[in-house]
Amino acid sequence: MKHRTLTLFVAAAMLMVVAPSSTQAGTITFGVALNGLNEVAPNASPGSGFATVVVDDVANTVFVDLNFTGLTAPATAAHIHCCNGPGVNSPVIIGFVGFPNVVSGSYSNTFATTAANIAGIEAFGSYLNIHSANFPGGEIRGNLTAGTVVTPEPGSVALLGTGLLLILSARRRFAR
Repeated sequence: MKHRTLTLFVAAAMLMVVAPSSTQAGTITFGVALNGLNEVAPNASPGSGFATVVVDDVANTVFVDLNFTGLTAPATAAHIHCCNGPGVNSPVIIGFVGFPNVVSGSYSNTFATTAANIAGIEAFGSYLNIHSANFPGGEIRGNLTAGTVVTPEPGSVALLGTGLLLILSARRRFAR
């Protein structure tokens, strides 16, 4: 009986540490695929891209790591829009300062922003897009939505696995 109680106690303690909670602050990582069909209205651009966007609601920052290729004209602007949800155009909330004026390239930057912008992005009501002279309203676009959240991080899986091994080890030791 003591062994079962100890195992349950350790498991409950681990869940409190590892399990996410709605009141827990931290980061959300999105994997965002960009293409012309995601634009409103959709277009036939051969361009494509992929971005990793990490939102930190403690530091009020947004990190963007973006790679793109095949635009029909050099990029004129790129940014994150928010907060009307997928399939609807929204205002710019984060402009990508120093975005390269090329048809293929990469871009990486961390932006300080407001708690309201972070909340809008976390509510999955935003998108990232790249504009060009041929598509001034946006050539390629990717939505930051619930289906694009990248989880779990390898460190979290390793932490959970280590905890489970410790529980099994403690249970085995006390069962003797």
